[in-house]
Parts: sequence; structure tokens; C-alpha cells
Amino acid sequence: MITIDTTTRRGQLIQIYSDFYKDAYGFRPRGINYHEFTLEELEADFDRFEQVCEENRREEEQAYARAEAEFEARVQSIIDMGAGDRKTALRWVVDSYEEHDLWYGAEGIVWNLGVGGSQYGRRLEAELKQLVAERMAE
Repeated sequence: MITIDTTTRRGQLIQIYSDFYKDAYGFRPRGINYHEFTLEELEADFDRFEQVCEENRREEEQAYARAEAEFEARVQSIIDMGAGDRKTALRWVVDSYEEHDLWYGAEGIVWNLGVGGSQYGRRLEAELKQLVAERMAE
């Protein structure tokens, strides 16, 4: 049985190693006996995990920005095609979904668009909530 002394820096790093690894790479470590790592090895890995998490954060922000720009261009295109205003364009977007695609409500649409979890996504979800409710009531 492995005994971990959580009162030491090394023990504390071992306690959270698996979680931080998962934050960085999306899955828990396999085949890595990090319980035997030295403090220096653990700290080096933690530095790497921090860098990977920062890269992931930047990539996620860029993906959100692209998805937001694409959707806003879509909305503008719908307005230009005859919707006339943003609310009508958003209603047309909601109407383009099959009923079963709306079971998760406005939140499902926002995640489907690739902006779920972003501030823009939360604002868009608020805009779509009533439109989805109206569509589901039909």
C-alpha cells in the first residue's frame, strides 16, 4: 500500500497530480507511477501541466471567437435575406431545428453552435430561451 504524507509539498502534489493531469490532457494518467517521483519531477510536470492548460485556454477562446463570428455572420445573412431584425432572424434559426433537437432548450442550441460555456453563449442563450419555449409550445 502506498502511503502519502500530505503534510509535505511532495505529498500535496501527489494528491492533486491526477486531477491536474486530467485538466491538461482531458484524461487521467495511465502507466505513470507518479507516487515515486521526486519533488523536482513533480514540480516539472506541474509546470508543464500549467503551460498545457494555458494553451488549451487560449485555443478555447479562439474557438469561441470563431464560432461567435460565424454565428453573427449567419444572423446578419438571415436579416439581409428578409428577416428584417435580429429577433426574427433568431426565430428563424430556432425554427430550423427539428423538435427533438430542441429538447435541451436554448442551452442545447448554444452548445451546438460551439459557444456553450462562453459569455457570448450565455447572452445568446438568454436571447433564445423565449423563442425556444414558444416553438416547443406549438
